Amino acid sequence: MNKLMKKIQKLFFVVILSLFVLLASCGTSYSSQQADPYRSGTEGVVVSFLTTDFAFYDQQYLRLQLKLENKGAYDYPQGKIVLSGYDPTIVKISPDPIEIPSEFSGKNQYSPEGSQYFVQVPEDAPVSLPLGNTYAATVQASSCYTYQTIATPNVCLLYNTQDTNICQQDPLSLSSQGGPVAVTQVQQNYQQDQTRFTVTIQHLGTGKVLNAYDSDAYDACPFSLTKNQLNHVGVKMEINGLGEPSCVPNNGYVTLNQDGTGVIICTFTLREQRTYTTPLKITLDYGYFDVISQDMTVYESSSSGQEKGNLGYASSSSRSSSSSGSSGTSGDCSCSDANMKKWGGCVCMYVNGATYFCSEGTTSIPTSASAGDIISYEVHGSSTVTKCGNSADPTTSCPYTGSASVPRLLSIYGTVSDGRTVSERCNLVVSRSS
Repeated sequence: MNKLMKKIQKLFFVVILSLFVLLASCGTSYSSQQADPYRSGTEGVVVSFLTTDFAFYDQQYLRLQLKLENKGAYDYPQGKIVLSGYDPTIVKISPDPIEIPSEFSGKNQYSPEGSQYFVQVPEDAPVSLPLGNTYAATVQASSCYTYQTIATPNVCLLYNTQDTNICQQDPLSLSSQGGPVAVTQVQQNYQQDQTRFTVTIQHLGTGKVLNAYDSDAYDACPFSLTKNQLNHVGVKMEINGLGEPSCVPNNGYVTLNQDGTGVIICTFTLREQRTYTTPLKITLDYGYFDVISQDMTVYESSSSGQEKGNLGYASSSSRSSSSSGSSGTSGDCSCSDANMKKWGGCVCMYVNGATYFCSEGTTSIPTSASAGDIISYEVHGSSTVTKCGNSADPTTSCPYTGSASVPRLLSIYGTVSDGRTVSERCNLVVSRSS
């Protein structure tokens, strides 16, 4: 009986060991990136126009609104948005670049779509049409920013070429890692106590790659870039427990060819006489340049267009567009992620069919009323705001309807669901043509 039990135990041990070896070898056949599901996609910072009606009239403020989205997986992009393509003697947009916000995190488990930021383009004065009865232009918004892509495929450190039952050094194919530049292939080779990795890098985005670590390229973007300031990516490879690799090119600075492809070869010296799998961390650093454009027309003031010119508002369809896909929206009042993090919500002014994102009195809302006239307005809140009004302790459910004489610097308030109060100041002014 004891002999039979020993045979059964021995057979059981052999079966378990065989299963373990089988599972270990199967596990190394995984050839794509071992990373969280949010490190995917080929976009970084994406800029779009919220405004949808691009027909304007003489002496009207454009009030262009932009939406900035970080659709990649990098949390710390730094950069600027530059508007161009218009005659500055007619369109009086401020020439200063719009800075990308410092808190602008990418995709993660808490924000699977990445963060968003809403900007009203500053203007020094309304449009002025001194010659002719129309003016047509194509407004461009150029984004220049730094970005980073990280790939972490599982690789095989093969010390003994006979240990293929543990892992095999097959080529690994990768797709995207949450950025416009990605690692697409990793080839592995064993060479006398060393492992060599040949890594292929590919530009997958729609813009242009700026040289990594090149402040001159960033300063020159978007109008003065030269060929030498494009298509260079900084590459760094790391394996836990191993030292710095020897790479070609030895400065880790990879040039992309006309197809947007580059290659770097790095060799690690093995420190242990054993074969095992481990993550290889590949970090890509680069700058990026992208541009969007929008046709616009400025018309001479007329009886049919004068009212629109006096009001100076974005269209109602623009209001609907600006509210989609943002944190804490109620359908007509969009909150940036920065506001959501700091205050838990936001309030907006709604006048004559348009929503305005006030900014401590710096946002001027022109009306067709004369000085001393009474106008109606509404206070709208994001989805986290439960009460709205014109007092510091609002008691009316959103939206709140009120009235005020113009001109006036009007404070509006909202109560967030957790009891905090948010406020904004909107500057009601009389339109110049009134």
